[in-house]
Amino acid sequence: MTEYCKDMIERQAEIIAIAQKHQAQVNEQYIISKNKKYKGIEVTTFPVNSYVLLGYPDTSLKKGPPTKFMTNWQGPYRVVSYIGNNYTVLNLGTMKQETVNVKRLKEFLLDDDTNPQQVANKATQRDIVERIVSHTGNAKYRKKMKFEVKWLGYGPEENTMEPWTSELWNLEVMHEYLRANKLKQLIPAAFK
Repeated sequence: MTEYCKDMIERQAEIIAIAQKHQAQVNEQYIISKNKKYKGIEVTTFPVNSYVLLGYPDTSLKKGPPTKFMTNWQGPYRVVSYIGNNYTVLNLGTMKQETVNVKRLKEFLLDDDTNPQQVANKATQRDIVERIVSHTGNAKYRKKMKFEVKWLGYGPEENTMEPWTSELWNLEVMHEYLRANKLKQLIPAAFK
């Protein structure tokens, strides 16, 4: 790497550090101004990378969850960033980001043994694929293939045979299995 490249990388790192520091100051000033505006009202803040639960939005017809069979809070979500009272949170079940007001958030308390990702997967009735063990069927007829899946946190006696689905097909553990078993031609082009 040339000196010029090293110098440019160092300058970019400095600029990023300055921008992050400035953004933190802007966030802090915004919160202070809001606190002054609403004296006596405690404003809750959640640090970046903390875990929160998300309340359902109120509609004109109903408050709370859409059905009585659902929990009152969704999540957990991971805080990605915030500006003032608007928080960007990552849904750990779907891995999609959403921007919400702080009024809809509540702290997710967890102990050392709790994995927020597994809690989110259980809430959305999804489990994490640890690895693909084996498969049956012919690679020419992908939709008829079945894969033995080892689920994270479960024993080998709880492995299941899963059909070919886009959700399973897009996982890195599936791609590793296909490479190891000379089936890499089945990996979608977007992941090659």
